[in-house]
Amino acid sequence: MHPQVSKKPPAIQTSSRPLRRGKACVNCSRGEQKCDGVKPICGPCERNPKEDECDYTDVQGRSRTRALEDTIARLETRIKELERPQDFTPSVSLHDPYNNQIQLQPSPASPYTSLLDNFLPHASQFGFFLHPTRFRLNALSQFPFGHVSRPSPALLSTVYLWGVHLSPASPYYTHLPVFLSRALQYAGTDLANTTTHPHRVLHLMQAEVLLANYFFRNGRFLEAKCHTSIAVSLALGCNFHRIRSNFGLSPPTIGVLLNLPVLPHPPQDEVDEGERINGFWAVFTLHKTLAVALDPPTRLCGALEASGVLIDTPWPLEMDTYREGYLPPQDAQSSFTVRDFLSEVPRIAPGEFTAIAMHVKSAVLFHRAAYLAGQWRPHMYPHEATAFSNAFYSLDRLIQRFREDLPPTPDTGDSLPSSEVRTHIITRALVEAAAIKLHSNFSYSDTSSKHKCLSAARAIVSLGKASLTQLTYMNPIMGTLWSIACHVFIDEISRLRTGEGSLTPTATISGEDALLTNLRDGMTTLSMFANDSALISYQLTRVRESYNLI
Repeated sequence: MHPQVSKKPPAIQTSSRPLRRGKACVNCSRGEQKCDGVKPICGPCERNPKEDECDYTDVQGRSRTRALEDTIARLETRIKELERPQDFTPSVSLHDPYNNQIQLQPSPASPYTSLLDNFLPHASQFGFFLHPTRFRLNALSQFPFGHVSRPSPALLSTVYLWGVHLSPASPYYTHLPVFLSRALQYAGTDLANTTTHPHRVLHLMQAEVLLANYFFRNGRFLEAKCHTSIAVSLALGCNFHRIRSNFGLSPPTIGVLLNLPVLPHPPQDEVDEGERINGFWAVFTLHKTLAVALDPPTRLCGALEASGVLIDTPWPLEMDTYREGYLPPQDAQSSFTVRDFLSEVPRIAPGEFTAIAMHVKSAVLFHRAAYLAGQWRPHMYPHEATAFSNAFYSLDRLIQRFREDLPPTPDTGDSLPSSEVRTHIITRALVEAAAIKLHSNFSYSDTSSKHKCLSAARAIVSLGKASLTQLTYMNPIMGTLWSIACHVFIDEISRLRTGEGSLTPTATISGEDALLTNLRDGMTTLSMFANDSALISYQLTRVRESYNLI
């Protein structure tokens, strides 16, 4: 017989002598197994791998895992201290029997004030639809975290996450993963929580919209789509797509499924109803734009396009408009809001041409153009070709008419708030991108389609040139729109270099030098916003790679 050969190197052979107390690995200590003390992986952990890696305690008696757990615990405690300082700061106070009123004024010294103030000026770009002043006041009130008078835990934690994310110089920035973990934890439990927060579902829907935009901005596309789907489910389940519908409401499905009072009261005032209206359209816009950005053109139909889903909710208004009481009386009803817009049915109703409504409509056109482009095939049956042609020219006409209804894009020097300037820019960019999507299939063979694609791409890269350096943050979808424009220039440069660019003997739209200038403008704009957005950084890289291939 051959002598048995050890399968381990001699350097890590162990004796059968028992280990001293405290020398076993963490896994063996927890499982009360006999550990051989081999490093870096002991025999029992090597033979039966555990969920946790084999780990030994340090000289202070703590494992790496335990050290991380201690750090997280300290951060959680610190967060609680900041939220409820009265519970952690010893103090001596005298009781005033003549003053039993609870002080509700926000504490200016709270570190969370800075997080809110870092986020709220840019909030509308990331899908925030609640009344910002009312939200801030409630968020900074001295009621405890989770109290019904404050925003729900999921929403407040998500806003704190955004406040940290937009503050890279903040001391909290290194703890961003903790804030993210906390936001996700509350988002996953708020709906089933036994507390009866009056705005639980609306606030959770707001949190999901913010989380979807957070993940999209950071290039985590699967998670962005997941949170978008949750927001859509909440909106549809609560009938937010049927607010003021002529056709009445079906019972909310979420309350039935969870046996919970989802909407325990009708809107308390115009602002309350306005938040529900604007909340639905924020979800709608997010769903439409992310679908085009992340899904192939042939798979753009989602829950909001399902058969039987009628959108009757009136177009959104600015929050201050609701506060000033301009919402029509309760008996004013609405129906077929999106269908009438796409069918060019004239409507006379408040909000038809407000900046926020035009933003939503531009998202409708963007999605519709991408969807229609995905339906085109080179060899259609005659009846299919006729139907496609009718839809194509109808949408082309609507895009042109919509352009004409848009006001000129303002600059930051026009005394408008930066949020309004950004809304104008994204609205114009979405409708120009819609034109590109609609005509992209035909730009190689049709001069008119090529002209329209190039003209729209130039419009996108020239939008708000004087303003962009002062705007700091933009809606994450802008990276996709700038990228779409850049690829139009790259495609045309490629055709010129291969001799395919001149469709007629006459002069083409522009020479290669002009196209390169347009492309550089687009790449410069992407570069401005790429440093703090993984999404835009990724898109800039893709544009550079595409250009290097021609």
